[in-house]
Amino acid sequence: MEPQQNPTRVCHCRWMASLLIRGAVVVCAAMVVGGMWRKTQPVRQFTARGWSDWGKDRFSQAGRVYLPLRERLGNVKRVGFVCGESAGDAGELRYYMAQSMLAPTVVERTVEAATVIAVFDCEAELAEFVRDRAFRVRERMGNGVAILDRMGR
Repeated sequence: MEPQQNPTRVCHCRWMASLLIRGAVVVCAAMVVGGMWRKTQPVRQFTARGWSDWGKDRFSQAGRVYLPLRERLGNVKRVGFVCGESAGDAGELRYYMAQSMLAPTVVERTVEAATVIAVFDCEAELAEFVRDRAFRVRERMGNGVAILDRMGR
């Protein structure tokens, strides 16, 4: 004789399996929707005042420093770029931002060019840089940014 299966137990097992599958589908769907929602939200940074949007506004605010330079460089095709040593990784960002904002002028990371854009964290660093090298300040833009011309060229 074959042992008989309990119909209640079989029904209970099917119900549990169905519940687990439905739960897994709901969790997967929530993860997909959450991931898509997160991609559409601006990057946020926590500041002392709370959460603030950090996306395009931060780039455009930082890039505004370079807009007056574009007008004042005139027809200069190539410029050098120097950033204060204390800037660290922010110096790389400033360099690439200058390249982006000053196009079509070619920005090179060199101090050997006839015209150099200097970006320092403070005016004292800028003054020390100019004093130690053969540059004259064509124009100070404020915030440690200046256009320098090599003397003797």
